[in-house]
Amino acid sequence: MPNLIDLSLRQATSLLESRGLFVGAIIYQSGYFQNAVLDQIYRGQHIPPGERVRKGTYINLIVSGTGQGYQEEENEDILFEEEED
Repeated sequence: MPNLIDLSLRQATSLLESRGLFVGAIIYQSGYFQNAVLDQIYRGQHIPPGERVRKGTYINLIVSGTGQGYQEEENEDILFEEEED
């Protein structure tokens, strides 16, 4: 089991997948950094880094934030006007 604590959710997901593991439930708690992994859970308990788990195992993550994350919005209604001389 890799150490996912303090990684971003995206980094943790990538690292888990590279080890043949999967992200299970994502539980959001308040925290200082948005989408930072606060804890890694297996079978309802904290799983320490280095613990052996089978490939294909789902790891639940406790992540800081509200669950909404950063979303970039596209606004197609914006028109660019040319400057007149």
